[in-house]
Amino acid sequence: MTARELLEELWSLGVNISLNGDKLHIEVPPGVEINGLKPELIQHKSEIVTLLQSQIEEVQFVGNCPVLIVNGENPLDYPAGPENRPMDS
Repeated sequence: MTARELLEELWSLGVNISLNGDKLHIEVPPGVEINGLKPELIQHKSEIVTLLQSQIEEVQFVGNCPVLIVNGENPLDYPAGPENRPMDS
């Protein structure tokens, strides 16, 4: 399994993975078991950090709050909810 495939597997389980500096912060929903994926997380950690960092193009600030610009989009430019996000072509 590649690092990207591992991320996609975890996301499909509802696992939230974010960065805190160069450390991974992983939030697992109640009832979801990921212990079987821990060896692969350890193996691919540096690749996962690089993948997540590459998604962040820039950081803008609204007041004191950082807003991460991903794929050229500012999430604050859209009303809340996925139904209001532009569709990928």
